[in-house]
Amino acid sequence: MTQKPYWVIFLNNKPVYKGSADPKALNPNDIEAINVLKDSTAVIKYGKVAQYGVIEVRLKDGAKLDTNKLKADTIRLFKN
Repeated sequence: MTQKPYWVIFLNNKPVYKGSADPKALNPNDIEAINVLKDSTAVIKYGKVAQYGVIEVRLKDGAKLDTNKLKADTIRLFKN
């Protein structure tokens, strides 16, 4: 089983979303920067929820974010 990283999305230097996320829901044109935290660095900053790493995404000023589209808690299985 693959463990998913914890996502933290910032807008105007404030976290506006924390949790699991579907990266396809983000508009690449809205992204200013992406930072990946691993190992103890992630856990020190965000706690146990970050044990599988953290992806911090900083959005550009004026970006819009639909948090309902971000949620990736369900696993979809496809048949070939």
